[in-house]
Order: sequence, then C-alpha cells, then structure tokens
Amino acid sequence: MKSLAASDFKEFFAAAHDGARPFRWQVRLVNQLLKDGSWPEQIGAPTGSGKTAVIDAHVFAVAAMVDGIGAVVPRRLALVVPRRVLVDSQFDHACRLARMLAAASSAQSEVVQRVAGALRSLRWEQAPRLGPAPGS
Repeated sequence: MKSLAASDFKEFFAAAHDGARPFRWQVRLVNQLLKDGSWPEQIGAPTGSGKTAVIDAHVFAVAAMVDGIGAVVPRRLALVVPRRVLVDSQFDHACRLARMLAAASSAQSEVVQRVAGALRSLRWEQAPRLGPAPGS
C-alpha cells in the first residue's frame, strides 16, 4: 500500500462526513500539523464551520506521522468547549470515526484503509481488551 500524502486528507474527510468536502481552514490545519506538528492556540471559527473536524485532522495527522510523512504530533487530543451539546456531538463524531476505522475494509476508500492500518500499527497487541468502543 502506498504512503499517505497531505492531499489524501480531502478523501479521508469525505469518507468521515458522507462525501462532504473540508473547508479551506481545515485543510490548512492539516497541512500545518503535517509540516511542523503545531496546533493553533485556539480555533475561533464561527458556529457551523466544522470545528468538530479537528478530530479528523488529528486522526489523519497521527496516521501520517506513523506513515512517515508528517511531523511528530501528540497521540492524544483534548478539546475544550464550554457547551455540553458541542461536547456530546464531538463525542458522537469521534465514536463514528472510530467505528469507520475499525471496520475499514477493501469496500472502503483506500485512504481510509491506509489511515486505519497506520493507526493499528500503534496498538499494543498484548493490551487487555476493555470491551466495545464507546458508542458502539
């Protein structure tokens, strides 16, 4: 399988968002993460502009790091949002994304398969299984 490329984020995003295309600021964020591993101090995008997609950007950046094309980024992401409904929707999206990656197969996009494979390589196979993923 070929390595991930920064341009693959658009296809990964579309798979995670029912075919939608990322906003330019989301693509710039991924490019920044891949280039130097740094996050902006805050993301001040207006309501409805896709801030939850920072989860997708982070997952893609971690997979790219593992694949050897991106800068070193932390493996964990913490989002701070002062509204409960946003926290719930972010959790729901993260669970949906986790299920998509766990079920990655030849029926899905090649980019999703590559991201899932890169992330699986981080897993410690002897780790105890704690049950189903949240939201499953």
